[in-house]
Amino acid sequence: MSLKFKTIGLVSILLFILSWFYLVPNRLTMTDNLRLTETLRMDKWEMVSDMSGIFDYPAYTDVFFFDVNNGVTLLSGVGGERTKDGGKTWENISDFDNIGTSSLIFINSEIWVVGANIANKKDRPVILKSNDKGEHWKRQNFDLKSLKQVNKEFSHFDDICFDKNGKSWIVGDGGILEAKFENNKFKISRIFETKEKLYHLLCEDSGKIWAYGDNGVIAYYNQLQWNYQKMGEDKVFTKMLIATDSMWLVGSSRKTSQRFLLKSKDNGLTWEDKTPTSADGVTDIYLEKNVGWVIGFNGNIFKTLDGGETWEKEQSPTEKGLLSIFFLNSENGWIVGDSGIVLRYKN
Repeated sequence: MSLKFKTIGLVSILLFILSWFYLVPNRLTMTDNLRLTETLRMDKWEMVSDMSGIFDYPAYTDVFFFDVNNGVTLLSGVGGERTKDGGKTWENISDFDNIGTSSLIFINSEIWVVGANIANKKDRPVILKSNDKGEHWKRQNFDLKSLKQVNKEFSHFDDICFDKNGKSWIVGDGGILEAKFENNKFKISRIFETKEKLYHLLCEDSGKIWAYGDNGVIAYYNQLQWNYQKMGEDKVFTKMLIATDSMWLVGSSRKTSQRFLLKSKDNGLTWEDKTPTSADGVTDIYLEKNVGWVIGFNGNIFKTLDGGETWEKEQSPTEKGLLSIFFLNSENGWIVGDSGIVLRYKN
């Protein structure tokens, strides 16, 4: 073999070795960067509690956390539970025994729960309050005159909210009642009979009070009366959210059994469908400025970064139905659902 060919061969080998040492690290770096980018993009929801191994364990239907450790959840049917370790373990709230709990609300460092006492032959509406992070609960009373009205008109309460003037608004099977909470007792001002079945209330910071529920009805209180807007008798609304510049409704259709997410930019006058593509049964929404989450059946979790204009499906550690979402802050969130499922988000 001539010297010329030997030289060419040696040069080729050297070039190959140099290219190997140069390209491989860069390839590895590119791969690592892709993995890192994917890791940063994906929000991690971790399963912290799962009671599906226990036969017929009830669903967690509503959830609230006071801090990263202490939280409260309501059970479908009867009762509630509390946690002291961020949702990993839960214990029964004995004060909720024989109480069909409907909803909870947090205001002024106190948490309120409404429902019905089902221990007696005839159900009686009940309101409970805790000011020690859900450890102890005390039943709230009405004055004598108001109590007679409540027992006559109501068998259960479904929701409660407090307006900016300190008035209490409570909805139940007897309508909507307006009351003042003074000297640790409720005193009814008025009871508004409702033709439609309304199950939920929301008191805006602006002072507006909303009610919504069955037969596609949403209502707002203005000038001493309730004003009704009908959006289709086949619709049932289960969640309302007031964001910075928009309103949101979660609901379902009796005709199609499909669940949906609606958005309004004009204070509820008109609505547009913002249900995430491929969503399976939307159940709840959380939105803070442009960042938000939507949950649903079969473990569905969606996230938005543009105020709900578009939604991206996120990885979920479960295929169980997810029913309620709560965020303490941008770094700590929880989702609860069927069979005692609890998911935890840490950013």
